Amino acid sequence: MAIIGVGILIRAAIARLTTEIAITDRRIIYKSGLISRRTLEMNVDKVESVDVNQSVFGRLLDYGTVFVRGVGTGIEPLAQIAAPLKFRDTVLSLTAPRPFHRRSRRRGSRARSRPFQKEGFLAIVAP
Repeated sequence: MAIIGVGILIRAAIARLTTEIAITDRRIIYKSGLISRRTLEMNVDKVESVDVNQSVFGRLLDYGTVFVRGVGTGIEPLAQIAAPLKFRDTVLSLTAPRPFHRRSRRRGSRARSRPFQKEGFLAIVAP
């Protein structure tokens, strides 16, 4: 029985160490796996809703499964992540509608556009 318990602990430790979750101002990035790698990237603009599923132990130990529903991509489960409510609140704060500001245009001047802006990390949720 002790060998089975140690095996379960080693498997859980490997899963925890090989999982990366990041939320930027443009994307949600989820990577998991040691040998076979699963990667999920979703634009924040395409997120419809974020659902959290926690058991009783999950509420006590602050972990759970997050379901991200995207436009045209379906439901993506992020299994057994730490601080799922913080993850949900961060994603929903990014998807909140932003106020529209009208830009004034001057005649004779050209507005300079930035073709590429560096993506900024807002939160990294540790596994």
